[in-house]
Amino acid sequence: MRILFTCLIAAVAIFMAWAWYQPVCEGGAVVASEAECKAVAIFDADFCARAWSRTASIAKTAGTSYATQTACSDQWPVCIEREPAGYGPKPAGWCLVRGSAGEVVRIEPQFERKRG
Repeated sequence: MRILFTCLIAAVAIFMAWAWYQPVCEGGAVVASEAECKAVAIFDADFCARAWSRTASIAKTAGTSYATQTACSDQWPVCIEREPAGYGPKPAGWCLVRGSAGEVVRIEPQFERKRG
């Protein structure tokens, strides 16, 4: 019984370690601004301009929505107005993935919770 219990704990620990070290943005890079995007070797200025032009509209609908700004601010460092109504967290960065032909394959917001 001890061996079974020990194996179970080891399996859970291995899974947690594996999940912790998975890349956040498979095939791309996480950037916080258009200037930072241009500094990434796998992106060019044209790609960054196309991707960044879409981030504002994505930010208004992605993530958790709250009825009031106070409720949002309790959980997140910076909140923005949402569409059609309410407030939500402002992304701290963006996972951008470029296709083989230079097209924008994925734009995914990355959120950072309040600490402390």
